[in-house]
Amino acid sequence: MSIFEAIRQRPAMYLEPVSVYALRTFLLGFELGHAACGRDEPSPFALPRDFHDWVAYRLQIQGDSGGWAQSLAEKLGDGQGAVRRFFTLLDEHRERVPRTVAILSNCFQENTVYYGGQVFTNRYPSEIRLIAYNREDPGLFLVADDDLWTEQHSVNFEWFKLHGPHRYDLEVLDQEAFDRWTAFREEGK
Repeated sequence: MSIFEAIRQRPAMYLEPVSVYALRTFLLGFELGHAACGRDEPSPFALPRDFHDWVAYRLQIQGDSGGWAQSLAEKLGDGQGAVRRFFTLLDEHRERVPRTVAILSNCFQENTVYYGGQVFTNRYPSEIRLIAYNREDPGLFLVADDDLWTEQHSVNFEWFKLHGPHRYDLEVLDQEAFDRWTAFREEGK
């Protein structure tokens, strides 16, 4: 049994109190200790880079979620139910299968912005896919298979209207999922 499974089975043995904030503190402490030891292998507690986006997506939180622990605590309280939901969401994340809903192509390759008196150049891939992970969720993620852009973000429809089809070529592959997403965002749910 992995340590993650041991925590799932008996959270009170590892967390005091049993809460998502205690779990977050435990995981961060383990990660810091793991890094301080100079280990080459990944930590058994390393969460996926897009996990907090996944939690916000599954809990239908719009805007800045403040991270996975805060999202769970706000929706479910900071107790055992939220800890159980953390493990459910982690399982879902591991088992999810991406389905391309639409493709944005001919995207801008570079974007230069001025912020705080400094110049920043953001690099983007020429093609970005809008991905769904299951049939019931209305949310979509932006994904690109490009070394320049390794991030994956849950995207809201307001961003899409501002940066989307009028700036890029849009090919919708799953009209039903795309329509569900646009209707959900326009209603402001």
